[in-house]
Amino acid sequence: MGRSLPIYHMRKIQILLHRRTKKIISDTHSFKSELIERWGEGHKIDVVLNGVDLSKYEPAPNKDDVFTEQYELTDKFIDGNVVNLNSVKD
Repeated sequence: MGRSLPIYHMRKIQILLHRRTKKIISDTHSFKSELIERWGEGHKIDVVLNGVDLSKYEPAPNKDDVFTEQYELTDKFIDGNVVNLNSVKD
């Protein structure tokens, strides 16, 4: 079965962009391996893993007054989270 015309053109664009790309960032080592298999040129690909180094962060005992006043957050609950909506990771 032949490729559809849109797929053919997308592949050509992908090849053109890859040739011009100086650096590619992957979020897993396994995806970096897939990219190397597909394109070679592993020297262009770096891995930046998702996640947070919990040893660098801890709950603040008190809110920063300047920050809370600037963003009108006095007497408000402040929450932050880090998520990844990808279902497959290594």
